[in-house]
Amino acid sequence: MNEIPCTDAHTHCLPEDPSILACVNLPFETEKLPAEGKNYLFSLGIHPAESLKENGFALLRKSVQRFPSLSAIGECGLDKNVPVAMEKQKALFLRQAELAEELKKPLIVHCVKAWDILYDCAKRFPAKGRKWLIHSFRGNFSLAQELVRHSFTLSLAPPLIRTMPERAAQMRELPFLLETDDAQEDLKELFVLAAKSCKIPGEELKKRVRTLFGAFFQLDTL
Repeated sequence: MNEIPCTDAHTHCLPEDPSILACVNLPFETEKLPAEGKNYLFSLGIHPAESLKENGFALLRKSVQRFPSLSAIGECGLDKNVPVAMEKQKALFLRQAELAEELKKPLIVHCVKAWDILYDCAKRFPAKGRKWLIHSFRGNFSLAQELVRHSFTLSLAPPLIRTMPERAAQMRELPFLLETDDAQEDLKELFVLAAKSCKIPGEELKKRVRTLFGAFFQLDTL
């Protein structure tokens, strides 16, 4: 039987291990994709910290049109720790959410201390079938339950898996993905730690996460 691959829902690095399936986030001004590989997908978006870049959305749309095989829009979002007016962040985030809706692509969401604004933005889009991923989630269980109730998908942050095993254990009953984000992390080790905290057999966890990964990124063959 073939080994079930570990899936990385959001990373900024091309996976060197061919047994890892990952969604790789690229700069929104990207003019050329890395060599297409069977074990990675791509996302393009404007991070809230880059909200003030001139002609940013126009450049993003041009890049998106250049790469029809793109798997997701993002990461984009709302961050109260970023020195950019929230109204500007919100306006740009909504444009990217509208682009994702137009292209029928999932949305990779970065949210820091702005959950109320995110909920308000989400109301403008149909909840049924919504594919918005809360990447690098490290909040408490109550927030996780609320997000899932509002049809968001969670991707757990490496620090939550590594340093908050009790919080990770609470996620056992919720659907979640795993990611490495921009950290130099061993994804397979994160899966081992998550399986231990959640008391889920390793292969069962990989299968469960892989199935959700395939559904979220609309992969017919996964």
